[in-house]
Amino acid sequence: METGVWVALIASVTSLIVAGISLHFQRKGAKEEREEKQRSDAKVVLDKYRGPLLAAASDLGYRIDHIRHDKFLIYTAPESGRDQQAKLTTLFRFAQYFGWREILRTEVQLLRFEREADTKLVAALIGDIDWAFGSDMLHDGPCGMLWAEEQRGIGELMVAESDSSPSTHCGYARFVREYDKSFASWMDSLAGFALGEKATSSDRLRLVQWALLGLVKELDEEHAHTDEIWMDRAWEELKKYPVPESPREESSIRSHVSQAGAHGA
Repeated sequence: METGVWVALIASVTSLIVAGISLHFQRKGAKEEREEKQRSDAKVVLDKYRGPLLAAASDLGYRIDHIRHDKFLIYTAPESGRDQQAKLTTLFRFAQYFGWREILRTEVQLLRFEREADTKLVAALIGDIDWAFGSDMLHDGPCGMLWAEEQRGIGELMVAESDSSPSTHCGYARFVREYDKSFASWMDSLAGFALGEKATSSDRLRLVQWALLGLVKELDEEHAHTDEIWMDRAWEELKKYPVPESPREESSIRSHVSQAGAHGA
Protein backbone atom coordinates (compact mmCIF):
# COMPACT_ATOMS: atom_id res chain seq x y z
CA MET A 1 0.00 0.00 0.00
CA GLU A 2 1.35 3.41 -0.92
CA THR A 3 2.61 5.77 1.81
CA GLY A 4 -0.03 8.38 1.04
CA VAL A 5 -2.82 5.87 1.54
CA TRP A 6 -1.34 4.83 4.92
CA VAL A 7 -1.10 8.44 6.02
CA ALA A 8 -4.71 9.08 5.03
CA LEU A 9 -5.88 5.94 6.83
CA ILE A 10 -4.00 6.82 10.01
CA ALA A 11 -5.38 10.35 9.90
CA SER A 12 -8.93 9.01 9.54
CA VAL A 13 -8.53 6.60 12.45
CA THR A 14 -7.00 9.34 14.60
CA SER A 15 -9.90 11.64 13.80
CA LEU A 16 -12.37 8.96 14.80
CA ILE A 17 -10.57 8.37 18.10
CA VAL A 18 -10.46 12.09 18.88
CA ALA A 19 -14.13 12.44 17.99
CA GLY A 20 -15.00 9.48 20.21
CA ILE A 21 -13.09 10.90 23.15
CA SER A 22 -14.68 14.30 22.63
CA LEU A 23 -18.15 12.75 22.50
CA HIS A 24 -17.44 10.79 25.71
CA PHE A 25 -16.51 13.91 27.64
CA GLN A 26 -19.42 15.84 26.20
CA ARG A 27 -21.82 13.16 27.36
CA LYS A 28 -20.10 13.00 30.76
CA GLY A 29 -20.37 16.76 31.12
CA ALA A 30 -24.02 16.72 30.10
CA LYS A 31 -24.74 13.94 32.60
CA GLU A 32 -23.05 15.84 35.42
CA GLU A 33 -24.98 18.96 34.48
CA ARG A 34 -28.26 17.03 34.57
CA GLU A 35 -27.37 15.53 37.96
CA GLU A 36 -26.50 18.98 39.29
CA LYS A 37 -29.87 20.33 38.15
CA GLN A 38 -31.62 17.36 39.73
CA ARG A 39 -30.19 18.23 43.13
CA SER A 40 -33.01 19.92 45.00
CA ASP A 41 -32.66 23.26 46.71
CA ALA A 42 -33.18 21.42 50.00
CA LYS A 43 -30.20 19.17 49.23
CA VAL A 44 -28.05 22.22 48.46
CA VAL A 45 -28.84 23.66 51.89
CA LEU A 46 -28.30 20.29 53.57
CA ASP A 47 -24.90 19.92 51.90
CA LYS A 48 -23.97 23.41 53.12
CA TYR A 49 -24.49 22.39 56.75
CA ARG A 50 -23.80 18.65 56.46
CA GLY A 51 -20.40 18.84 58.18
CA PRO A 52 -21.35 20.73 61.35
CA LEU A 53 -24.69 18.91 61.72
CA LEU A 54 -22.90 15.58 61.35
CA ALA A 55 -20.29 16.55 63.95
CA ALA A 56 -22.95 17.78 66.39
CA ALA A 57 -25.04 14.60 66.00
CA SER A 58 -21.97 12.41 66.50
CA ASP A 59 -20.80 14.38 69.55
CA LEU A 60 -24.22 14.10 71.17
CA GLY A 61 -24.55 10.41 70.33
CA TYR A 62 -21.14 9.74 71.87
CA ARG A 63 -21.97 11.59 75.10
CA ILE A 64 -25.35 9.86 75.48
CA ASP A 65 -23.61 6.51 74.98
CA HIS A 66 -21.01 7.49 77.58
CA ILE A 67 -23.79 8.34 80.04
CA ARG A 68 -25.74 5.15 79.37
CA HIS A 69 -22.88 2.66 79.16
CA ASP A 70 -19.51 4.04 80.31
CA LYS A 71 -20.08 5.43 83.82
CA PHE A 72 -19.87 9.08 82.81
CA LEU A 73 -22.08 9.93 85.78
CA ILE A 74 -19.15 9.50 88.17
CA TYR A 75 -18.05 12.95 86.98
CA THR A 76 -21.31 14.52 88.14
CA ALA A 77 -20.47 13.94 91.82
CA PRO A 78 -19.11 17.06 93.56
CA GLU A 79 -16.16 15.07 94.90
CA SER A 80 -15.00 14.37 91.34
CA GLY A 81 -14.05 18.01 90.96
CA ARG A 82 -15.49 17.89 87.44
CA ASP A 83 -19.23 18.12 88.14
CA GLN A 84 -19.74 21.58 86.65
CA GLN A 85 -17.71 20.68 83.56
CA ALA A 86 -19.66 17.43 83.19
CA LYS A 87 -22.91 19.39 83.27
CA LEU A 88 -21.91 22.18 80.89
CA THR A 89 -20.12 20.03 78.32
CA THR A 90 -23.09 17.66 78.21
CA LEU A 91 -25.64 20.43 77.85
CA PHE A 92 -23.50 22.10 75.20
CA ARG A 93 -23.67 18.93 73.09
CA PHE A 94 -27.46 18.95 73.30
CA ALA A 95 -27.60 22.68 72.52
CA GLN A 96 -25.09 22.35 69.69
CA TYR A 97 -27.27 19.78 67.95
CA PHE A 98 -30.40 21.92 68.43
CA GLY A 99 -28.50 24.94 67.08
CA TRP A 100 -27.41 23.37 63.81
CA ARG A 101 -30.81 21.75 63.43
CA GLU A 102 -32.42 25.19 63.83
CA ILE A 103 -30.08 26.76 61.27
CA LEU A 104 -31.01 24.03 58.80
CA ARG A 105 -34.72 24.45 59.54
CA THR A 106 -34.67 28.22 59.01
CA GLU A 107 -32.83 27.99 55.68
CA VAL A 108 -35.08 25.43 54.01
CA GLN A 109 -38.84 25.06 54.08
CA LEU A 110 -39.67 22.06 56.23
CA LEU A 111 -42.34 20.60 53.96
CA ARG A 112 -40.03 20.78 50.94
CA PHE A 113 -37.24 19.21 53.00
CA GLU A 114 -39.51 16.30 53.89
CA ARG A 115 -40.80 15.90 50.34
CA GLU A 116 -37.60 15.90 48.28
CA ALA A 117 -36.22 12.41 47.65
CA ASP A 118 -32.60 13.42 48.31
CA THR A 119 -33.34 14.85 51.77
CA LYS A 120 -36.40 12.86 52.84
CA LEU A 121 -34.59 10.33 55.07
CA VAL A 122 -32.54 13.01 56.82
CA ALA A 123 -35.77 14.90 57.51
CA ALA A 124 -37.37 11.70 58.84
CA LEU A 125 -34.47 11.02 61.22
CA ILE A 126 -34.48 14.60 62.48
CA GLY A 127 -38.21 14.17 63.04
CA ASP A 128 -37.50 10.97 64.99
CA ILE A 129 -35.14 12.87 67.27
CA ASP A 130 -37.71 15.64 67.73
CA TRP A 131 -40.30 13.04 68.70
CA ALA A 132 -38.01 11.16 71.11
CA PHE A 133 -37.26 14.38 72.96
CA GLY A 134 -40.86 15.58 72.98
CA SER A 135 -42.88 12.43 73.68
CA ASP A 136 -44.59 11.70 77.01
CA MET A 137 -45.51 8.19 75.78
CA LEU A 138 -42.25 6.67 77.00
CA HIS A 139 -41.52 5.07 80.38
CA ASP A 140 -39.68 8.28 81.28
CA GLY A 141 -43.00 10.13 81.23
CA PRO A 142 -42.38 13.88 81.26
CA CYS A 143 -38.82 13.50 82.59
CA GLY A 144 -36.33 15.02 80.18
CA MET A 145 -39.11 15.99 77.79
CA LEU A 146 -38.49 18.95 75.51
CA TRP A 147 -41.39 19.99 73.32
CA ALA A 148 -40.62 21.09 69.76
CA GLU A 149 -40.86 24.75 70.73
CA GLU A 150 -38.36 24.24 73.56
CA GLN A 151 -35.95 22.46 71.22
CA ARG A 152 -36.27 25.35 68.79
CA GLY A 153 -35.83 27.89 71.57
CA ILE A 154 -32.53 26.36 72.66
CA GLY A 155 -31.48 26.22 69.03
CA GLU A 156 -32.33 29.89 68.53
CA LEU A 157 -30.16 30.83 71.51
CA MET A 158 -27.26 29.00 69.86
CA VAL A 159 -27.57 30.98 66.62
CA ALA A 160 -25.90 34.36 66.40
CA GLU A 161 -26.80 36.74 63.60
CA SER A 162 -23.96 38.79 62.12
CA ASP A 163 -23.33 41.05 59.13
CA SER A 164 -20.72 38.68 57.69
CA SER A 165 -22.72 35.47 58.03
CA PRO A 166 -26.46 34.87 58.30
CA SER A 167 -26.00 31.90 60.62
CA THR A 168 -23.09 31.73 63.05
CA HIS A 169 -23.17 29.05 65.72
CA CYS A 170 -22.44 29.79 69.37
CA GLY A 171 -19.19 28.20 70.58
CA TYR A 172 -18.56 26.51 73.91
CA ALA A 173 -16.88 29.52 75.55
CA ARG A 174 -19.87 31.75 74.84
CA PHE A 175 -22.27 29.00 75.91
CA VAL A 176 -20.53 28.74 79.30
CA ARG A 177 -20.33 32.51 79.69
CA GLU A 178 -24.03 32.98 78.95
CA TYR A 179 -25.39 29.80 80.48
CA ASP A 180 -26.82 31.22 83.71
CA LYS A 181 -28.32 34.26 81.98
CA SER A 182 -29.69 32.70 78.80
CA PHE A 183 -29.71 28.91 78.88
CA ALA A 184 -30.34 27.83 82.47
CA SER A 185 -34.10 28.33 82.43
CA TRP A 186 -34.32 26.20 79.27
CA MET A 187 -31.87 23.46 80.15
CA ASP A 188 -31.48 22.94 83.90
CA SER A 189 -34.28 20.38 83.98
CA LEU A 190 -32.65 18.53 81.09
CA ALA A 191 -29.41 18.45 83.07
CA GLY A 192 -31.20 16.93 86.06
CA PHE A 193 -32.61 14.23 83.80
CA ALA A 194 -29.64 13.45 81.52
CA LEU A 195 -27.16 13.43 84.39
CA GLY A 196 -29.45 11.79 86.96
CA GLU A 197 -29.51 8.24 88.28
CA LYS A 198 -32.28 7.13 85.89
CA ALA A 199 -30.42 8.27 82.76
CA THR A 200 -28.70 4.92 82.27
CA SER A 201 -32.05 3.16 81.82
CA SER A 202 -33.87 5.99 80.03
CA ASP A 203 -36.00 5.09 77.03
CA ARG A 204 -35.77 8.68 75.85
CA LEU A 205 -31.99 8.70 75.72
CA ARG A 206 -31.97 5.24 74.13
CA LEU A 207 -34.25 6.34 71.29
CA VAL A 208 -32.46 9.65 70.80
CA GLN A 209 -29.19 7.73 70.54
CA TRP A 210 -30.65 5.32 67.98
CA ALA A 211 -32.01 8.14 65.83
CA LEU A 212 -28.68 9.99 66.07
CA LEU A 213 -27.02 6.80 64.85
CA GLY A 214 -29.24 6.86 61.76
CA LEU A 215 -28.64 10.56 61.17
CA VAL A 216 -24.88 10.16 61.36
CA LYS A 217 -24.99 7.15 59.01
CA GLU A 218 -27.06 9.07 56.48
CA LEU A 219 -25.03 12.30 56.63
CA ASP A 220 -21.62 10.59 56.63
CA GLU A 221 -21.06 10.28 52.89
CA GLU A 222 -17.27 10.15 53.36
CA HIS A 223 -17.54 7.32 55.94
CA ALA A 224 -15.50 9.27 58.48
CA HIS A 225 -17.49 7.87 61.44
CA THR A 226 -17.67 4.19 60.53
CA ASP A 227 -15.38 3.02 63.35
CA GLU A 228 -17.01 4.85 66.26
CA ILE A 229 -17.72 2.56 69.21
CA TRP A 230 -20.91 4.34 70.25
CA MET A 231 -22.42 3.71 66.81
CA ASP A 232 -21.55 0.01 66.84
CA ARG A 233 -23.01 -0.32 70.32
CA ALA A 234 -26.23 1.50 69.38
CA TRP A 235 -26.67 -0.64 66.27
CA GLU A 236 -26.19 -3.90 68.18
CA GLU A 237 -28.61 -2.71 70.85
CA LEU A 238 -31.23 -1.76 68.26
CA LYS A 239 -31.02 -5.19 66.61
CA LYS A 240 -31.33 -7.09 69.90
CA TYR A 241 -33.82 -4.87 71.71
CA PRO A 242 -37.37 -6.28 71.82
CA VAL A 243 -39.77 -4.59 69.42
CA PRO A 244 -42.53 -2.96 71.48
CA GLU A 245 -46.20 -3.02 70.56
CA SER A 246 -46.27 0.75 71.12
CA PRO A 247 -45.46 3.49 70.49
CA ARG A 248 -45.34 2.96 66.76
CA GLU A 249 -42.85 5.83 66.41
CA GLU A 250 -40.20 3.53 67.88
CA SER A 251 -40.75 1.16 64.96
CA SER A 252 -40.38 4.16 62.66
CA ILE A 253 -37.00 4.95 64.20
CA ARG A 254 -35.87 1.35 63.70
CA SER A 255 -36.93 1.46 60.05
CA HIS A 256 -35.25 4.78 59.32
CA VAL A 257 -32.00 3.75 61.00
CA SER A 258 -31.96 0.54 58.97
CA GLN A 259 -32.35 2.55 55.74
CA ALA A 260 -29.68 5.10 56.64
CA GLY A 261 -26.37 4.99 54.84
CA ALA A 262 -27.68 2.75 52.05
CA HIS A 263 -26.28 5.17 49.45
CA GLY A 264 -22.79 4.22 50.55
CA ALA A 265 -23.34 0.48 50.82
